[in-house]
Amino acid sequence: MRPPKTLIIPLGVEVKLGEVEVVFTTMWTTRETALRYEFTRGWWSSHHVEADEGYKLVVVNITKRNIGIEEVTGFSSVDIKEMKVDKGCLYETKASWYLMSLRPEEEKQGWIVYEILEDTNPIEIHIYRAFEKEPFIIIKLT
Repeated sequence: MRPPKTLIIPLGVEVKLGEVEVVFTTMWTTRETALRYEFTRGWWSSHHVEADEGYKLVVVNITKRNIGIEEVTGFSSVDIKEMKVDKGCLYETKASWYLMSLRPEEEKQGWIVYEILEDTNPIEIHIYRAFEKEPFIIIKLT
């Protein structure tokens, strides 16, 4: 049973996490991918991710923007922890790049990768506050 304070929103809708506005923009599946990310300001790298046999990758793109007046790093009190699939199983994050720092009014792109069984479909992403057992935001993917 979810507590009444859980916010349920669809993919593509903006949510405020502290001084950061976040949008889980798109989702796609693949067997392997090379994802580009900014290692530090101006230095770019890529991360190769490959699914194990019988699994597929689900990549969720994220846009985040600092709406505060000071630089922020990541989501200090938030954990984008798990993906729920149509069979009810929960999968932990396999790889991610969304904790980069943002200057005031700066916007950046990031991503989260989950590895799920090939015969399942993603339905939700659960976002938790630090030390809480129930999600406070659920992103509906279907």
